[in-house]
Amino acid sequence: MITKTYSHFQLHLKKYQYLKPALFFLTGFLFDILTLSDVDNISSIIQQCVYIVIAGLLIRLSFLEAHGLWQPSLNIQKFWRYQNEIIHFLLGGLLSIYTIFYFVSSSLIVSLFFLFFMIGVLIFNEFSAIKTRNFIFKYLLYFICLLSFFMFLLPLLAGTVNPLSFYSAILITIMLTFLNFKDLSRKGLPKNVLIKQMIIPSISLSIIFSFLYLAKILPPVPLAAKYMGIYHSIKKIDNQYKLGYTRSRWRFWQSGDQTFYARSGDKIICFVRVFAPGTIEQNIKFRWEFYQAGEWIMSDNISINIQGGRERGYRGYVTKSNFQEGEWRVKLENEDGREISRIYFEVKTDNSSEIPEYKYNYH
Repeated sequence: MITKTYSHFQLHLKKYQYLKPALFFLTGFLFDILTLSDVDNISSIIQQCVYIVIAGLLIRLSFLEAHGLWQPSLNIQKFWRYQNEIIHFLLGGLLSIYTIFYFVSSSLIVSLFFLFFMIGVLIFNEFSAIKTRNFIFKYLLYFICLLSFFMFLLPLLAGTVNPLSFYSAILITIMLTFLNFKDLSRKGLPKNVLIKQMIIPSISLSIIFSFLYLAKILPPVPLAAKYMGIYHSIKKIDNQYKLGYTRSRWRFWQSGDQTFYARSGDKIICFVRVFAPGTIEQNIKFRWEFYQAGEWIMSDNISINIQGGRERGYRGYVTKSNFQEGEWRVKLENEDGREISRIYFEVKTDNSSEIPEYKYNYH
């Protein structure tokens, strides 16, 4: 009975064998979501380096093996059969890190685009019709990981977020790909195959990322908005900001007064906590926009300077006393207009003579 059940289990395993790479990819993804720390955490940076080196080595060896230029030794053979799963686990782990970092560094639309792009590439990679070209898609995923690593690392080293850091990341990643290409070609791999499976995908991705950067779709990593809210009052007590709001408690999903009942003399306060690694100093802009005649019209653009190093994020705020009833939003941007976060709110006139009952948040 036990033998029969085990055999039945083995048949089911073989039936779904094609899902193993995706399973290991998702396992790595979930593992790193649970263990993720801040972008400037030294142990996290070291972990990413280890993942990148091991994944790159395994992809390289699997490519050499496929062309008969390398064979695993007897000691390695018993582990080598799992190399595909290990690669997917490492790439899934890296992509989980960068997807989350992109997510917290931008508004939702950018994060979803990046996540769906990654899932789409993974699913496409599992179709049997392209199994013979498996290396291309592994290298595409690897190139994204390598490029993302430098996109996050270089601003930490430079102490600022600017276009030079981004284009330096692309240049370094392409240079490493070219050095790998030269070394593999010296080992006997056909140049036309390497160009098709390494160089062209790398250049294509670089063009795509550059387009997204120029279109201001890519977020200003590694800056990240920890919190953004709209308030009626603000007061600093000791080392805390006391923020007053009047909304009903049942609107628990709102950040402060996103339905802002305005009386004469009121000021709208937009409060933020922006995480920046300890080395980074940057100007950020509060772009106030009013919805009118079917479009968003800019009302004000106010800048403040932030400095990194505070774990819960640098705290700052701006106020607006000149406003009108209607739909509003504030977009938080870095120096070159790259969006970090945004908040929508509605201003309504309050003609009540009753004294408003304030509740408070502390940051």
